Amino acid sequence: MKVIFLDIDGVLNYESFMLHPELHSGEHPVTSVEYAAEEIAPSCIRALKILVEQTDAKIIISSTWRHGRSIQTLGRILHEAGFDGEVIGKIDYQKDSREAKILRWIENSHTFFGLPEIESFVILDDEPSRFPVMQHLPSFISIDPKAGLVYRQAQCAAEVLNTSKGIFL
Repeated sequence: MKVIFLDIDGVLNYESFMLHPELHSGEHPVTSVEYAAEEIAPSCIRALKILVEQTDAKIIISSTWRHGRSIQTLGRILHEAGFDGEVIGKIDYQKDSREAKILRWIENSHTFFGLPEIESFVILDDEPSRFPVMQHLPSFISIDPKAGLVYRQAQCAAEVLNTSKGIFL
């Protein structure tokens, strides 16, 4: 199974696109699926769709958007924004780094969640400082929060997913 660890703010939207930036602080989460979907940029969704079409990858939400939302709700938000791929999970809420949470998810996905073995993965995130080790790996795709996910980055991520084992070298 190929997996995309997906941040949302700065990846599926960008600074000048956000209609209500105060809702992205984590303190005031967007509650309506339709309202939340409006905060996702169509150009970024198109790039994500291309990535998934080329790789058949599944989505794991690593964004703060996961707080207070079920996997099903997160999937509905992305679907409402125009994405037709599959959201299969989200990282946990432990008080350690996002990098540690992703590594734990990778380690436990087969045993605890009964999912197929991960053959490759990418991380799409706009804050490389959250990934002191993984930001140096090909599986980390750093997204410019002023532009969000663009086609070139989707192509790079597809190449990693289709030819790499991420950190499983």
